[in-house]
Formats: sequence, structure tokens, C-alpha cells
Amino acid sequence: MNTLTSLLLVSTVVFAKHPKMARDLDQVDGSSTVDVIVRFHQPPGVAQHQKVRDRGGVYKAALPLVKGALYAIPAVRLEELADDPEVVCISPDRRVTSFTSILPQDYKLQAVGADIAQQSGWNGTGSAWR
Repeated sequence: MNTLTSLLLVSTVVFAKHPKMARDLDQVDGSSTVDVIVRFHQPPGVAQHQKVRDRGGVYKAALPLVKGALYAIPAVRLEELADDPEVVCISPDRRVTSFTSILPQDYKLQAVGADIAQQSGWNGTGSAWR
């Protein structure tokens, strides 16, 4: 193996991120504690919660629809948790907003044709307000 090939192989290993972790977790300060959603292959129970606690994590909330839970965990322990075969993926607890909350009111009405209904006198009660 020549030197260039060796260098490329080593740099790929050094800079490779864990495939089970969301890329935006790469930017988290390793000395901080981060709120993350951990999805498991099965709904988490006592054993899964204990695996997170063993790594300094704290259970915060159940997320049964995604077979996961919300935890606060030291960022430095995330890759170790991601190595667990029961873990599907780990992502940050991102702020979620509805699409309609960022649209001006007039666009919301147009999106569903409500502006036309209102112009025709309909108010949603089954009869026109005229």
C-alpha cells in the first residue's frame, strides 16, 4: 500500500462520523449535555433506559410513536450509546414548528381555497353568513 492510499484510509477513519447519529450532533461541544431522541428497535423499557443512565443520561419523556425516548446525555457519550445494537438512531431534540405558523394569514386561506369561500359568504357553519 503506498503512502497516499494509507493517508486516505486513515483520514476516512478519523473523520468518519457514526452512521446512527444525526449530522448536526457533530457540532455539539463534547463537554456539554445535550437533549437527544434515541430510537430503539423496540419500544424502550427499563433495560434501554438503564443503558442511557449507565452513560450519564437522564430520561425525560417517552416517544412511543417512534419507539424512542427523550434523554439528556453528556455529548461525549453519544457515540458509545450509538454503538449499542439496540439503538436505531440518535438525533437532537429539534424545535419543531408548523408550516402554517410561518406563513402570513392570507396565504393560509389561499392554500385551502378558504379565501374564495369567505368571499362567497361561507363561514364554515354550513350556511352563508349573509
